[in-house]
Parts: sequence; structure tokens; C-alpha cells
Amino acid sequence: MARKNRVTVPDGIYHVTARVAHRAMLLMDERVKDRICGWIRDVARFSGVEVYSYCVMDNHLHLLVHVPRVPERYWLAPGEEPAAHAFGMRPPEIQVPVWASGDSPRATAPSPASGDSPRASRPPVGFTLSDEEMAERLAFLRGPRAAKSAAERWRRLRALGCGRAADEEKERLCRRMYNLSQFVKTLSERIAVRYNEETGHSGCLWQGRFYSGLVEDSAAVLAVVAGYIDYNPVKAGIASSPSTWRWGSFGLACTDRGADGESARAMYSRMLGVPWPEARRRMEAVFADELPDGLDERTLAGLVEKEPRDGDHTSARSRGSTGGDCRRSPEVRASQTIRTRLWIFRSGAYIGRSAAFGERIVSMLPARFPRPGFRSLKVCRALAWELPRAA
Repeated sequence: MARKNRVTVPDGIYHVTARVAHRAMLLMDERVKDRICGWIRDVARFSGVEVYSYCVMDNHLHLLVHVPRVPERYWLAPGEEPAAHAFGMRPPEIQVPVWASGDSPRATAPSPASGDSPRASRPPVGFTLSDEEMAERLAFLRGPRAAKSAAERWRRLRALGCGRAADEEKERLCRRMYNLSQFVKTLSERIAVRYNEETGHSGCLWQGRFYSGLVEDSAAVLAVVAGYIDYNPVKAGIASSPSTWRWGSFGLACTDRGADGESARAMYSRMLGVPWPEARRRMEAVFADELPDGLDERTLAGLVEKEPRDGDHTSARSRGSTGGDCRRSPEVRASQTIRTRLWIFRSGAYIGRSAAFGERIVSMLPARFPRPGFRSLKVCRALAWELPRAA
């Protein structure tokens, strides 16, 4: 059976989870987690992806990432924006992908001679980087020596009149940029290959495909989702607070005074739209926001509205929601739920405050793209999304 098509949109923000096969605790070694944290940052720099928050646990990873549009200075044709976010989205007439010896699936379909639909092709890349900038990006992925060697090879090819070969190699690298699936694929491959080499482990490291859910670009929603990610080690009983967990972005931002710590602080500031000291106060207010007395996880789950049915575009608003904030129980804030295992964070294709967010996402998909409907739209009508007041 064909895999469910992953939904990606231009300038999207995603909550990503990747789990070790059989839930095995293979990432317990501190040195392994140290290396993974470094690889997250390196692969993001190569891919052009912004990591807002991350947490490396003993058997899984959490990431909150922003996949921006391709900067206009890289476009090959003025006025024609590359659809890099859609490189992993198969055409709607294709049911099963056939993997080529490249970096992404090659779709196949009946040929025109057969009288059926025409052969589908991969979308053009539509952008490129200069040799110098590509080498700088490549250094994060393969190391300075390999990047210098690649730049020298491209220079020699151009001197011999074989610039097309250099451009094709760079095109393959460009297909791995500004794309969620390619970012996670590059990261997971790096972790699996290095882990197997250094530990003698054999076989698959990861459990199936990674999960990704679109997250609304709102400071309140982003703070809660980032808080859920950062609070994981506390919820698991292996850290006293998110600021003490060395292998999470919040702990890095609070304790590291080097370049990596400064980068983490900048990401929280960018995500919440305030300077780092205020961003830290807001995140700590999220961590401290406890559930009201007498409200346990099961009761809370019962308050959260179930998913609307497919095709019910107005259900989230027509059942009592006003102003688009989907509030029904103001005494329960979304930030209070980070200490629970509420399904809104674990299995939703979308995480937002209202059905309007899902409608906007669907409107951005290609006209013939298989529409996901609203089955996975997690409309949290029982919760208030305003953040608690920072101390």
C-alpha cells in the first residue's frame, strides 16, 4: 500500500518526532546525545532550516523547525519562486514512488503511448547557490576538507568547459535544502550511519517514518509546542527542569555562553518575537503552569474536542467557538497541558487554535493534491491558548 502523502507548505513550521526502533533506549550514552545535538545544528545550517526547539531523549527526538522559502537571491528565474517545500510531495496521479539512486523519489506513471496519463516528472529545482556558498554549506555536512575538495573539483570542471557536470552536482545538493523531508532524512541518516559505525550496531535504527505536524505561526502556539518539547525530560523523570537538560535547546540557551548557546537564544527570541530575557521568562512561565486542582489527564482529554469529520469545514466554529480562539474552558490553558500526554501534541497533522488554520493550509496545497480533509486538525476548543503571565 502506498504511503500517506506528507503535507508540506511554503514557509511552514513543523513539530517533528523520530523514534528509535522498538522504543529501545539506544541513545542513553551522553556522548551519543552530544553528537546528535551537534548534528542537528550542522544539518540545519546545510539545509537552510531554522531549528526553534529540540530535545534528544534516550529513545526519540523532538524538533520544532521552520522551513523557510528559498531566498530570492538564489532563484534562477526572476519572479518564479522555487517550490522546494514540495520536492517530497508526489503528483496526485502517482500511487507508489520508485526510488532512484538520487536524493528523492522519482515518480513513474504510464507513458503517453499507452493512452493513460502522461509521465510525471520531478519538479525543477529552480534555484542554485554560488560555488563558494555551496562549499560553505557543504562543510557543515561533510567537513571542511570534503567541501574544499568539492569546490576545487567544480573549478576544474568549469575550466575544462564541463560546467554542466558541476551544476548537476550542485543541483542534487540543492534538492536537499529548504525541504522538511530532506532535512530529516539527512539528519536521521547521519545519526544512523555514525551510530552503527561507532557502536557496532547493525540494522535499522529508526522506527518507521518520522512524524510531522504543521504548527500555527503564533507566539502562543509556538511557545506551548516548544514547551512540550523542552519539558519531555522532566516528564520522564530524568531532569529536574528543562534548563538543566544538556541535550535540549532550552538547556543550551540557559547554560552555554558560546556560539551554540547564542544561536539557541536567538531562535527563542525569533520564535516568540521578544528579546531572550523576556523569551526565557515566558517559557519558564509555561513550564510552571500546573493543571488546576482536580483536573487529571483523562479528564482533560475529555474536555478537548474530537476531530471534525471530513468535509465539515465549519464544524469547529459552529459548535460554540467565537473569535477564532476555540475557547470553552478559560480556566484551562494550553500551556498547562505540556505535563500530560495529550494527543494534540502527539498525533495531529496540524496544531492550531481554530479550523481557520487548517483551511488556510489546505488552500495552499496544489489543486489536484490529495486533500487531507480535517480529520487530523486538532482544534483544542477546551483550552485557552493565551500564555500565562511571566513572573
